[in-house]
Amino acid sequence: MISWLISGIGEGISDKREVLDVLEEECNIIEELVEAEDDKCKWGILALSLTFDHINKLEDNPKRRSDEDKQRLHKLIELDDYRTNRYEQLMNNI
Repeated sequence: MISWLISGIGEGISDKREVLDVLEEECNIIEELVEAEDDKCKWGILALSLTFDHINKLEDNPKRRSDEDKQRLHKLIELDDYRTNRYEQLMNNI
């Protein structure tokens, strides 16, 4: 869904600000889910990280969220140490 939404910007279908608003609203919903699970919802944290990555690519000031995202990825390493290399790779791309 996110790729489809973002692709609309290049085709003139979607406004960049509207897309950012939708993505940020999605993040708010996912954050509520993660908080309800006491920050132990691996899939929610991963979805937040990936969605914020898309937001960062669209924003004019992408570094503003990088610290938050690194904290999420560190949390994922704690919750899912089997995939530590994957999360470290994502961290290096921030």
